[in-house]
Amino acid sequence: MLTNIKIFSSFWLLICLYLVIPIFIDSISVPSWIYYFDENIPFVPIMIIPYYFYYFIIILPPLIWESELKIRHITSILNMITLVCYSIFIFWPIDASYVLNQVYFDQSSFISYLHNLITYDYLYQNAFPSMHVAVATFLCLSYYHDFTKFRWISLMVSLLIFLATFFIKQHYFIDSAAGLFLGLLGFYYYVIKTRSCN
Repeated sequence: MLTNIKIFSSFWLLICLYLVIPIFIDSISVPSWIYYFDENIPFVPIMIIPYYFYYFIIILPPLIWESELKIRHITSILNMITLVCYSIFIFWPIDASYVLNQVYFDQSSFISYLHNLITYDYLYQNAFPSMHVAVATFLCLSYYHDFTKFRWISLMVSLLIFLATFFIKQHYFIDSAAGLFLGLLGFYYYVIKTRSCN
């Protein structure tokens, strides 16, 4: 397990750069076609809870996969997904203020506290694609593929994270859809890479 944790830690370190990019890269105005769907999507505060599932599922891989080879494949694919997202964040850092400004709470609550924990004044970019969705989709489908007892849980968690990203106004719908596509591509590559492991 320790070896797998060491291998997977490269992904944990890489995702920390998410918070650094906006320090050096200014956001740009969002094109109107990006938020076309978002005008009709309500803010659903309770969806902050499944949004946090993400932080749980990115801890699990080195703890539950025993195969070092599979952990290496999972880590390399997650790192590729992350680097693709970062490349886009750097060259097309669209501003997420349009959706973030739709967030409202009638009163202070545990739900509003959870939402405030993930909202930073300087982090109004890194929107497209949703790395949250891309990583969650890839990992949940990988769990689905390798741990058959938990297939429906994996799919449900993936769906809830996808929905949460735009229902709590952390992302435009288009961001989440692009993240979903990127996660699916990563999973397709994982299936090809691990055929010889089964």
